[in-house]
Amino acid sequence: MNRTEWPENTVHLSPQGIELLANPGASISRIGRSWEAFVTSGDLKPGTELRPVIASRWQECRQLGIAPETERAPLALDPERLEQLLESDLLARCGRRILAHYAPMVAGTGHVIVLGDAEGRLLCSVGHQEIRDALDAINFTPGALWDERVVGPNGIGTPLSLGRPEMVFGTEHYCRGWQPWVCYGAPVREPGGDRVIGAVDITGAA
Repeated sequence: MNRTEWPENTVHLSPQGIELLANPGASISRIGRSWEAFVTSGDLKPGTELRPVIASRWQECRQLGIAPETERAPLALDPERLEQLLESDLLARCGRRILAHYAPMVAGTGHVIVLGDAEGRLLCSVGHQEIRDALDAINFTPGALWDERVVGPNGIGTPLSLGRPEMVFGTEHYCRGWQPWVCYGAPVREPGGDRVIGAVDITGAA
């Protein structure tokens, strides 16, 4: 295969996904109404214009007992353990250098780039400082846990779960705290193999 061909890292959006991006304001409101109805009743009404990948994840969140009103992700790594990983773990060491290379390119874009490991623990982030500060409020920050089974669909946990790139837009997030944001994530695979060793995400305001 040509080195420039990366089909496993391509997001294939459905017509619903394309419409979502074409009309974000209307989509956020429409999906938000579906979210309100779902967290109240537990049912997705017939005709709900929700992407199947998101509908299935909302249902899993409810089955797992994830609180839809969650505003902050839990911390999984204390500062000392995080620093140990950044010094000793191959993904963390290489990822931090790569993200540092891209930091100047995203500094003023309104976005951040975040790297997580295979467990959904955030390792490092770079990007627009005001956005990073805002994301700190929900613990979308190094050391936090963004496993989909803990915090619902998101730009780190969902690509890890699916093993492919995915977008989670605004009110598609099950947890209320993440709904102001849009996340575009993709799995990171070990060199020369298929094993998923982490995920990388670009996040900005929805």
